[in-house]
Amino acid sequence: MEHITCVSGGSMNQAAKTRSPRSFFDEIVEPSFRSWLADELCEWKAKAAVSNLDIMAATCFVFWNAVDPTKIRNSASERAYREHLVASECGDFGLVWDIHDAHKHIKLNSVRTGGRAVHRSDQTGVDSLGWDEARWDEGRWDSPDELVITMDSSEKRSVRIIAQNVFDMWERLLSDWSM
Repeated sequence: MEHITCVSGGSMNQAAKTRSPRSFFDEIVEPSFRSWLADELCEWKAKAAVSNLDIMAATCFVFWNAVDPTKIRNSASERAYREHLVASECGDFGLVWDIHDAHKHIKLNSVRTGGRAVHRSDQTGVDSLGWDEARWDEGRWDSPDELVITMDSSEKRSVRIIAQNVFDMWERLLSDWSM
């Protein structure tokens, strides 16, 4: 079932068709996320799921900018909305943003407010997190292989944990928006 909402930004030329955030989440984000979790070492599924978690920000910005900008804190741009998400909703969204951009562009030269933690696509891959490498409560018993992001600072994080935190953020925001 396709849920397309037609929104208008003030004139016929600015009208845009976009999925509602709920529709995009239910039909794109959640299925790709669940598919990856069922095959957790599959890097392409992980990067597709993380990309969709990031694209959710663009979907929300376009939709709410036309319908009710207060839902996106009256952000002047998609970038400003993303920066709000990192600063006020879920810091791990910044890592999702970086992982997706690095995957898309292979190597990042651009900067963003607050800085980037990741600059290359090869910083994400199958690895294990040892006792002294994982953040508290993020490591798994016996350090099995999993998808890991090695940040520019050399800190390693579980992509599964990062993605789950951002997934949970989107579920919370959709609930806050009564969607």
